[in-house]
Amino acid sequence: MRKFLVTCIPIVTIVFFIVVMLSGNYLKKTKVDNSSFVELVQLVEQDVNNDKWEEAKFHAEELQEVWEKLINRTQFSSERDEINELNVSLARLQGAIVANNKALAMDGLYEAYEHWDQLGN
Repeated sequence: MRKFLVTCIPIVTIVFFIVVMLSGNYLKKTKVDNSSFVELVQLVEQDVNNDKWEEAKFHAEELQEVWEKLINRTQFSSERDEINELNVSLARLQGAIVANNKALAMDGLYEAYEHWDQLGN
């Protein structure tokens, strides 16, 4: 019995850690408060393209809130640099929206989406 436990416990622990480390791709696709990250990025993009800056600001703030909740789910399965870069991209996006700068807002959106795509891979 002792030999079984000595071999079984480390194997189960390693398998558990592997599952946690590989779960990022699945966890990042879950919805938060019935909103997904990608849907909100698309909404902000539409608002910026149509020069609806107040709606873009509202959706960007909602996007930031969803991201704050998703960080807790994906932090163990994603690289810290990708998480930090996505935070910077969202901050840049919010600054561009406040300044009503379409080019910088689109740059921030596509940069955030690229970091999102790389998250958990």
